[in-house]
Amino acid sequence: HRWLDRLTKGGVASIGELAERENVHRAEISRFLPLAFLPPDIIEAILEGTQPVDLTIRRLRQAPSLPHSWQDQRSLLGFSE
Repeated sequence: HRWLDRLTKGGVASIGELAERENVHRAEISRFLPLAFLPPDIIEAILEGTQPVDLTIRRLRQAPSLPHSWQDQRSLLGFSE
């Protein structure tokens, strides 16, 4: 969320500039930025450690593009309805 805030609120002009300031590769930022759009209940579950056991950082990093729909995200990431 911090990276998204810096990009949207004018702290940096581009992902490249953000990557340089954060000392990470721009691909890493591009890979993690979509996670800022996860539904609040999934974020809360991850922070509390109650997410599905197979939902790991590795799985999130290797996941294809996340769907825009929160319900579709829940299904993809193993959260029951």
